[in-house]
Amino acid sequence: MVRSTSLLRDAPGGHYSLGRTQMAFRGLLVFLGWLAVWVLTQTLEYIPNQTLMLMGISAVTGVAAAFIGQPPADRLATLKAEADALRAKPAASPPVALTPAEHVRLAEIDQDLARVQAFNARPAAFWRDLCDDGNGPSVQRVQVVAWTLALGVVFVFSIASTMAMPEFSQTLLLLMGLSNGTYLGFKFSEKA
Repeated sequence: MVRSTSLLRDAPGGHYSLGRTQMAFRGLLVFLGWLAVWVLTQTLEYIPNQTLMLMGISAVTGVAAAFIGQPPADRLATLKAEADALRAKPAASPPVALTPAEHVRLAEIDQDLARVQAFNARPAAFWRDLCDDGNGPSVQRVQVVAWTLALGVVFVFSIASTMAMPEFSQTLLLLMGLSNGTYLGFKFSEKA
């Protein structure tokens, strides 16, 4: 289902989304954990506020990442339109010479276009897509992936050993919020 649908992707057939993947992973763990406790104990398990807060952090991250990140196809169209407008100036009647700043901007756009096109041309690869910001692996993305996996492991082992949903400390929730906030802050400067 992950490979054949756009459930965890920014766009159909596109690259995998860190925000969507984290939101889906945590939601699935909570659902399966709750269901496992119900099946094994025949009681409706209490879902602690901390678990809901952790899911909320993931949901806000997923939604914010979708709003911050311009889909690559849109970014490509925007860059091409700006480059075309700059290239059209010398060909206009009467011709208008580009300023030095416009020459610099055109060179930047050409670099960005090459980077976005190279990113879009490579096949989707789950782990690489989650950790890559368009310029290679980034600390903020790897950090979010690592903490998400670590808390997933803690969550599963806690349920397996206690047959109850775990409660996380406020400090750990703050750490997750800071980690996801850092990822979102750096997402503004991502190229792809």
